[in-house]
Amino acid sequence: MMMRVKLFICVLVMSMVSIGCTTKGDINGDLDGQWQLRSVERLSDGSVITPQPLYYCFYLHTVNVTAPGGLKYGGNMTYEGSKLTLDFPVTDVDKLNKWYIYENRTTFDILKLSSESLVLKSSEVVLTFRKF
Repeated sequence: MMMRVKLFICVLVMSMVSIGCTTKGDINGDLDGQWQLRSVERLSDGSVITPQPLYYCFYLHTVNVTAPGGLKYGGNMTYEGSKLTLDFPVTDVDKLNKWYIYENRTTFDILKLSSESLVLKSSEVVLTFRKF
């Protein structure tokens, strides 16, 4: 009888521990994941270009931008409603221009977000992505 009580307590404790240990899942819904930049519209003149392969990856509260050849930068992000703010701790912001980011802290309006496509608008460009 005492052995059964000890076994029950052990199983109960293990169950409580396993319930308390959860993995960090996506907290940003469809935004989380890797996105490939497909087109860029410059608001200054309305021109649309198809850039070289460039990628943005969003997960939890972080953002990574990457390009072929291993070039990448990481930063923090805040996703609230239809706004996405990216904050990169770099001293030379020009290094981020490749990804059409012109300031350490850039806020985008989210024009479209689904499991397959993302459209972001800053004060200078409209970026169109596909989930990669």
